[in-house]
Parts: sequence; structure tokens; C-alpha cells
Amino acid sequence: MNIFVGNLSHLVTKEEVQAVFSRYGQVESVVVTPDQYADVRPARYKERDVIATSRAYCYVDMPNVREALAALDALNGATLKDRRINVVQALPLKSKGKKELQRRPHLPETVPPEHFA
Repeated sequence: MNIFVGNLSHLVTKEEVQAVFSRYGQVESVVVTPDQYADVRPARYKERDVIATSRAYCYVDMPNVREALAALDALNGATLKDRRINVVQALPLKSKGKKELQRRPHLPETVPPEHFA
């Protein structure tokens, strides 16, 4: 089960998140989405594997559904590094697919030759 963990402190490491969730069962992975502005943060946040280089959220993957649900119930609203974290089941990604071109109804399909004269 994929779990979304939000409102993380910028000082939390991936290992700390994994340690908290591993109390409830096996953790397969912790995925942190990188922040495009990470290199402009203060130097104290530039430690290795610190969530500061992310957007203050991560995804935790737990293979056992019962263990994942136990972690959801226990950790939602819990405090980690002086911040209340939000823990919910992650929604599956929707495939955007091929976008259809939409024509505006008020425009003609072709431009008349007089328009270019």
C-alpha cells in the first residue's frame, strides 16, 4: 500500500521516516520528491537525505495492507520533529492520456482567404 506523508519538517531524514513506519511493519521504500528550489535553501538544510530538498512530503510503500492500515491509524496526526504529520493512503496516479484538441465554437474551422488580403 502506498502512503502519503505530508507536513514533514525540513529536518526529517528518509531514514527517520522509515524508522517510524517500520515500527508497524515492513517498509519497502520511502520516496521523496525533489524540490526545484532546493539549491537556494539555507546551508543548514543541505545535509544528505534531508527532506529539506523536498517539498515537505514523501511517499512510503508498505507491502502488507494490514500493517499499512495500522500505521495510518497510529501516525495520522502524530508529531515528528515538532510538526503534526498528515498520513493518508495515496491515491493512484491517473493517466492523463492523449489530450484531444478542442476547437472553440465561436471560431470558424478555416480562415477565409479574404482575411489575408
